Amino acid sequence: MEIPEGITREDVLDGIERFEKYGTTDFAESITYDLFLNGRRYPPKAILGLSTFRLLAHSLTHADFKGGEDSKCFRILRKLGFEIVPKASPRAWLEMARDPVHGGNGWEFGHAIWAPALKENGRSWAYWKNVERVKAGDVIVHLKGIGPEAAFVGSSIAAHDGGTADGRPPHPGNSAYAGEFLRVQLRDYNAFEQPIYLRAVFATKQQELRSYYERNAVRKGVSRYTLFYVI
Repeated sequence: MEIPEGITREDVLDGIERFEKYGTTDFAESITYDLFLNGRRYPPKAILGLSTFRLLAHSLTHADFKGGEDSKCFRILRKLGFEIVPKASPRAWLEMARDPVHGGNGWEFGHAIWAPALKENGRSWAYWKNVERVKAGDVIVHLKGIGPEAAFVGSSIAAHDGGTADGRPPHPGNSAYAGEFLRVQLRDYNAFEQPIYLRAVFATKQQELRSYYERNAVRKGVSRYTLFYVI
């Protein structure tokens, strides 16, 4: 079976909605390219495959057509005004979660990472601004707890690019003053079999951390990492 003629932009938007609601088992995750829309990244071939319901009363499967550069799939999506972008190499980010409530429903631990857009004095903070730099597909490692209970407890995948949130967390805690928040929706939270306590990392990796601190201390501006270790 081939891609039918007559697919419209509305059909593709319907395919994106179906993908967000139900996902798909017929297509693997995209490898080289993403369909980029409203700050989110989608697998282009899967989206086109889900866009044929109006015409065929069913979706196509991965074996029915080809994707990739110079394919009919990409030509159709681009002609309909959709942006196809190279898939960025995933990066790893560290979330430091100290508030057990973590914002409340929809913003809770493992479902989202978020931060106020500004400090209470109206200034930005590089650590919070990192939320805007997260890209769909990036890995989030979760550090949870305070003091001796602080531990790496799991990891997640960013479901879409970071940016300004549409609303605010139901329970913002000490960030209640903020009028605007930054947010990344997460997916596929994976709890570690055993927590990795921060105190154990400091004890066993002291030399490596000291070396990191000394290298990072001499970096300037944007080249300086916003992952801190204090001697």
